[in-house]
Amino acid sequence: MRITVFIICMELVYAFSVILKVPEYSPYIHFTEVGNNTNWIFFVKACKDGKIGLFSNTDANSAIYEIVFGAGVNTYTVVRKNGNTMGFKYGRHLDCGTFRSFWINWAEKSISVGSGTFVGENILISKADPEQGPIHYLALSTHIDIIGYWMLHSSCAK
Repeated sequence: MRITVFIICMELVYAFSVILKVPEYSPYIHFTEVGNNTNWIFFVKACKDGKIGLFSNTDANSAIYEIVFGAGVNTYTVVRKNGNTMGFKYGRHLDCGTFRSFWINWAEKSISVGSGTFVGENILISKADPEQGPIHYLALSTHIDIIGYWMLHSSCAK
């Protein structure tokens, strides 16, 4: 298994990531501490089922939120909280041969997901969550026999 993740902070570039190949369903890996950040911009190249989990701790089986891009054989994107669907958007959001850009935001008791590199634009899913708990980690996964290439970007808030 090899994972490639590029984290871009302001003008500095840190590259340590991964080509993630999961031979059978596996919990999340590559936990990244989010600090004070409440949004992330990222690029993913996969045929389907690119997953980002948002966590309060590093227990790979305890995602507060799970965002699956290209779910249902790349026919929709879904946001789940504690395993329950909060919202979804039909569309072929991933591509096997091209990086696609997305963002996620979990500020102000809500969770939002969109396409592109500008947080708040091209919204795919946005749901209020008055019971949102603290989010301290972001982690990556793909589904059975799917290779995913990821690049992450945060504002690197202090």
